[in-house]
Amino acid sequence: MKNGSEFISLIALLPESSDALADFLAEAERTLLEIAPLFEIILIDDGSAEGEVIAAMQIIARHPNVRLVRLSRRYGREIALLAGLDTAIGERVIILDAESDPLAALYRLTGHDWQRYDLLVGRPENPVKESGIFRACRATFYLICRALQLDVPPTASTFYLLSRRAVNAVTRVKEKQRHLSMLSRTVGFPRREFAYRKEYRTTPKPRGLFAAMDLGIHLLLHQSRSPLRLVTGLGLLASGLNLLYVAYIFVVHLVKRQVVEGWTTLSLQTSFMFLFVFLILTALSECVSRILQDSGNQPLYHVLEECGSPVIVAPQVRNVVAHAMPNPVFEPAEKRHAA
Repeated sequence: MKNGSEFISLIALLPESSDALADFLAEAERTLLEIAPLFEIILIDDGSAEGEVIAAMQIIARHPNVRLVRLSRRYGREIALLAGLDTAIGERVIILDAESDPLAALYRLTGHDWQRYDLLVGRPENPVKESGIFRACRATFYLICRALQLDVPPTASTFYLLSRRAVNAVTRVKEKQRHLSMLSRTVGFPRREFAYRKEYRTTPKPRGLFAAMDLGIHLLLHQSRSPLRLVTGLGLLASGLNLLYVAYIFVVHLVKRQVVEGWTTLSLQTSFMFLFVFLILTALSECVSRILQDSGNQPLYHVLEECGSPVIVAPQVRNVVAHAMPNPVFEPAEKRHAA
């Protein structure tokens, strides 16, 4: 499949291993030259050690179409990829994991796929093996998501192909915490999944259980209003039960002359009420903390340095989509003079 008329931007996080980086760049340039000769490779350094950066720059110096964007500290995968999307100039943007995703999977896609779909999402057939506890927690999480009608992908993807308008839609999202796996399902543009097999260039590292739980809590509380509506419903239910219990106290007081205090009933009521209060406080505290973060107007990231050889493209190629800019000001000078 050949796309010689489109400029391709490839975004990946900087691998920790120099050998993995060298193998990745060699494969990337070989594949991209066959698919779209006009391309750039953007590597994002998400707070790597100084020695790793120096070794990476020595490798990058041998590849003219590579740019290295160094962030001032570690921001996490999602923010680092957003930094890559902000600096990418391609009409099509590819995002992948440099340590495991093979670019050869692009050969399975046809020109029809590239033209019809704004989002192509890879679905790995051989993900990293997980422990039994991790799988049990994952199954519980997806049961909760199904109950809350929250559309969460069954497998987290690291391989994406986006059109320019899909990139613009993602970068316009105002939330501080963005997740490509969720945004790719909510922006509304034509989308399709494709299966591929990962080829690990380094020893795969399974995701930590606590990191996965933190991500799951964030997705539940901040990607949908359903959890908050559920907590609201539970609070109303608890309030209704409390009113019924008050009515029951009045009935018992009117019917019986001597009422023995029910320690068990009172303890259960107090316990349940405090349980619902704490659930509500937990949800509110999470939402308020996110509101404070989003309202701070602080930049998502800071770029420490951008280095690498400049991207050289043909003079007639411009970073403007033809159908998006019909204004004749953007037409080539020869065409304007001819008109």
